[in-house]
Amino acid sequence: MQERVIRHQQDRLGADWDTVEEEVDLQRVLKGYPEVDILLIDCLTLWLSNMMRHFQDLSEDKVTTICKELTQLSKQRRGTVIFVTNEVGSGVVPANAIARKFRDLTGRCNQAMAKGADEVIFFSCGLPLFLKRADAENG
Repeated sequence: MQERVIRHQQDRLGADWDTVEEEVDLQRVLKGYPEVDILLIDCLTLWLSNMMRHFQDLSEDKVTTICKELTQLSKQRRGTVIFVTNEVGSGVVPANAIARKFRDLTGRCNQAMAKGADEVIFFSCGLPLFLKRADAENG
């Protein structure tokens, strides 16, 4: 995994954007970079994995609360915030308890983020499926 991280860091050298690596405190990132027009958070499933490692008692209610806070902080910023996540609930229910917890927490996170988002786009086979559009709610 460390080799992958190093390779990704090297691939971004000289890019026209800044990279911030944050394991758990996404609130800090949302508050700390008010001057950027587009903020890409990639990805929520890795963030949840880190959260599970740091907080053994992480519950669906706690994840929902944090995700609501993330969407509220996003709406307070000028510019666009894009959250990337993965759909992990479409397959077989894992036999492993930790894997099931991860799947459930991810599902809860995705639901909370989608509810608070202006737009939700699901990509499959490289094609976008618009689940929620900003225009639809504004008339």
